[in-house]
Amino acid sequence: MTPHVPAMLRGVEAERFVERTRGFVEMGAPEDVARDVAVLLDAFPLLDVVEIAARTRVPADEIARMAATRTGS
Repeated sequence: MTPHVPAMLRGVEAERFVERTRGFVEMGAPEDVARDVAVLLDAFPLLDVVEIAARTRVPADEIARMAATRTGS
């Protein structure tokens, strides 16, 4: 699910992701590595998403969409 996180981000979170990615690239990281590292802060809540999905037997991507809608991401 982590590769889908950037597409779920909105507003300030999306801007923060772009800025973090840009900062890592400016420090010399390849673009793909910069994106992988920059997304980690926003991917952390996926641990809860997976746990909720396992408990409720609702697909994790559905839980993630609901969470993103609820939080405004």
